[in-house]
Amino acid sequence: MKRILFLLLVFPLWVSAQTVPGQLPNAPGDISRNPTTAPKKGGKILDDSTQNIYGPKTTRYFLEEDLFNNRKTLYQIDTGYVNFHRYDYQERNGRWYTDLGGINTALRPLFFEAPKQIGAQLGYDVYSPYGITPYQVKYYDTKSPFTQVYYVQGGNGQSILEFDLSRNVNSQWNVGMHVARNVSRRQIGLGSSSSQSDRQLASHWNFVIHTNYRTKNEKYAVLAHYNIFEHTIRDQGGLLTAGDPSKAKWDSLFLRINESSEMLPSSRSRERRNQLHVYQEYVPVKGFQVYHVGDFTGRFDRARDNAFATGYANGFYNNLANISKADPIKYIKNVPQADSVEATAYYWLLENKFGLKGSFKGFNYRVHVRRRDYSLSQWSRVRLTSTDTIRTTFIRTVPDTLGNPVQFTDTYTGYVTGRIVNVNQKLRRNENFLGAWVGYYFQDSTRLVAEGEYLIGADYRLHADYYGKWFRASFTSTLNSPTLIQERFLSPILKWDENLSNVFTNQVQASAPLKFNNLFIEPSIHYSLTKNHIYFDTASVARQAGSAISVYRAGINLSWKYGKFSTSHQAYFTTTSGPDLIRMPRILTQSRVALDFVYSKVMFVQVGVDAHYRAGYYADFYQPISQQFYLNDKYKVPGYVQLDAFADIRINRVRLTVQMRNFAEGIVPKVFFPTPYFPGLKRSFSFGVIWPLFD
Repeated sequence: MKRILFLLLVFPLWVSAQTVPGQLPNAPGDISRNPTTAPKKGGKILDDSTQNIYGPKTTRYFLEEDLFNNRKTLYQIDTGYVNFHRYDYQERNGRWYTDLGGINTALRPLFFEAPKQIGAQLGYDVYSPYGITPYQVKYYDTKSPFTQVYYVQGGNGQSILEFDLSRNVNSQWNVGMHVARNVSRRQIGLGSSSSQSDRQLASHWNFVIHTNYRTKNEKYAVLAHYNIFEHTIRDQGGLLTAGDPSKAKWDSLFLRINESSEMLPSSRSRERRNQLHVYQEYVPVKGFQVYHVGDFTGRFDRARDNAFATGYANGFYNNLANISKADPIKYIKNVPQADSVEATAYYWLLENKFGLKGSFKGFNYRVHVRRRDYSLSQWSRVRLTSTDTIRTTFIRTVPDTLGNPVQFTDTYTGYVTGRIVNVNQKLRRNENFLGAWVGYYFQDSTRLVAEGEYLIGADYRLHADYYGKWFRASFTSTLNSPTLIQERFLSPILKWDENLSNVFTNQVQASAPLKFNNLFIEPSIHYSLTKNHIYFDTASVARQAGSAISVYRAGINLSWKYGKFSTSHQAYFTTTSGPDLIRMPRILTQSRVALDFVYSKVMFVQVGVDAHYRAGYYADFYQPISQQFYLNDKYKVPGYVQLDAFADIRINRVRLTVQMRNFAEGIVPKVFFPTPYFPGLKRSFSFGVIWPLFD
């Protein structure tokens, strides 16, 4: 009966999901990769014959990473309510990213970090953080059917809906699924919207079906999941101003944001991914295993502007005019005759890793071979509408499937309305890797880990971690291939074919966690040195730095608790030397002040305020046709403070939250831009609930 009532509640929420969204990675209950904040291991599982035992202690999950590292740990379902109000990707991940002012919009890291993978990656990454990686998928071991719904109705039309279902087929086999839906509503020009679809800014779907199985003797285990990712967004281009945007009076525009116009009235992007992932291992003898990791990924990325001439007239594409002066092959001088432009990419990847792992005299070890086969096909499409008698030659030099250059030349005299020009280029490659990993775990929980991987004839990555009670440090050295998009991009208005060198990076990080009764202090330092850094210049074209760039960051993490009162603070200072091509806010701080209390012995409540400060800097612009952030020399984004009030509540196993975001609007400076010309979210109210069922 309880399950029927639950479904009666969930179904109308699910139907309304066209105005309500879905899962972001690291959803409430997900664990941190930091061992200091990892979920607690559960106690002993109770026998099924005991009555009324089903709950968080009888429903556990584990992660592929733990099994892969020979430390399979069963985690309890999270029932904590602290920080439950942090529902969007930015808040869940410590605001280490910047976006375009709303959930589901393009993201980029605020700070420079060494690459975590070697080999030529695709390079379309602005929506990747919203996806679910194989290491984030939860594999369950349930003693009863487990169901959970998570729902947030945020301000300004932002909403999230997530649904989890899992159950054991038998004691060795579990199946489950995760479905998520996210939706956000646009702020710019909302008043002129004529329909529900016109009001929508972005829509996101994630669907994961997963299973895990082990034999009775536990010599063989397999984990598998299939993930469908769908992301669509309205690329607005930012607020439209009457003159030069860098000299606009933003305070007045910000007050009338719903009545303002967008620079790109009809630009859309869509990304679709399908991924099948399998991990399996076999134990022929104790202390020794063989394993295999397999992935097949298919991707579709498309950016289309169906009112290109309007966007061009509004000044959004003005920076592209710089290209035609340097390289007439990129035919920017003819773009006013384009009615619509489109850049599309089809990509598939087949990756297999085979390895051996085990333990020897206290050391854990792994060795592996890995192969990647991939293909990328790019399409450029333009519809020409001018009826003027103009003679234009379109030239494209692209490689065929064997890598040989082929030149396409199309000449038109006198445009015909509706004339469509299509050009495509294809690429297919394979890569082979060798790798090793070794770790030693001391009895006092100190651990030392070192790993390395080599792409034969090209890249390498070396990484070492020391994790102790009073000191933690890591070192990373990489030589990375450019991404496929950095090497070559094709569109009607933007194109490059660059011969770029591999990028070298060294990175050192260290911190010293210190605890004095109720006071915790952790100072940290970070240093990165990168050579041949690849960036996108002010004309949105991939370029490579000729000199080395150094990045320095110092930070401190502080928290204190006294009775029912608690407070935590983070502060970071960042600077660089060398060419000014990696731009970050010099100062970033985050603080939280909270008070805990219990009402009627059953309702646990935490109320408080979050504060976030980001110093002004020349934040990168965003170019939707290539889905890349590029250098901005025109407009310095002002520094801003954002204050959010919240109340997080737990009643038995149900958690609730209410939040007033940016409640100090009008007191602190009105205008804040996470990305130039894209205003941050105005004052808004949100509420959320998560409800698990275990029987």
